[in-house]
Amino acid sequence: MRHRWYIGGLALLLAIFGALNSTQASYAQETDPQTNILIAINAQRSSLGLAPLSINEQLNTIAIIRSQDMVTRHYFSHHDPINGQLVILPLARNNGFYSYFGENLGRTTAQYNQIDDQLFPAWMNSPAHKANIEADVFREVGIGTAYDSTTGHWVVTLLFSG
Repeated sequence: MRHRWYIGGLALLLAIFGALNSTQASYAQETDPQTNILIAINAQRSSLGLAPLSINEQLNTIAIIRSQDMVTRHYFSHHDPINGQLVILPLARNNGFYSYFGENLGRTTAQYNQIDDQLFPAWMNSPAHKANIEADVFREVGIGTAYDSTTGHWVVTLLFSG
């Protein structure tokens, strides 16, 4: 009897592991959208034979600041609403990131634990956003969210670095 449980337990573990490697099954694995987004990104990259991205805490901090800035100043763009310049490049360089760099933005009214369900498919349907997710030059990612209580939107920033 004990032997059967071990085999059944192993089958269950293999099924769970297989689900974590599937993009579709990656959704709703956790309640944290940052974790779900990372799982989805790495499942997509794995399907192409690319190395997984790792979380960089400094990029996470910058991504949170970036999302919060858009909420605070009531805009949603890669460009500063005042001067029209890209926001992320000076911010990245001021924090020591000089190599390859990319940014994906997303905005949704989804529940917090469903942000990834809404945004990841949208990014994959956008050639520029998909290119960032699948770029072989990137090795790290930061994922930041901020909630805009005036509009009911979650603003999400993905920052990629090589």
